[in-house]
Amino acid sequence: MDINKILSQAVEVGADQLISDYNARDFNTTGELASSIHASGGKILAKRYIFDLIYGQKPKVKFAEYKEGSSLFNWTSIKINPSQNKIKSVAYLIARRLFDEGDRIYREEREGLDIEMTRSRTVMSFKEKIRIAYKNKVKEHNE
Repeated sequence: MDINKILSQAVEVGADQLISDYNARDFNTTGELASSIHASGGKILAKRYIFDLIYGQKPKVKFAEYKEGSSLFNWTSIKINPSQNKIKSVAYLIARRLFDEGDRIYREEREGLDIEMTRSRTVMSFKEKIRIAYKNKVKEHNE
């Protein structure tokens, strides 16, 4: 088996682990981020805001878009479910708090995605696949 193919398969295991962790922590609202997580060229790729779910969003970085159709507006509508005429106001208050204080992951009130678990599972998968490929090569050589 080709080493690049083994690496690709191991990284796919890591991407699957990251998606699993993401879904288990109830971060998934619209499915947009989960569907962006994939393995490519020996790397795990995803939308940029996955970093906020790993490390948290610091305060004073940006004022989140809260208007109708924005991610925060949609999240507020789904997760908090205020009356239709209050969604924008609630989304604004959330955006203001995120800007002033950062998010709950940054404030250490909630755990972010476990990137170490993802890395560990990816490395374990890679090692196992290498071991199996080596064992098969030795077996072919002895036959």
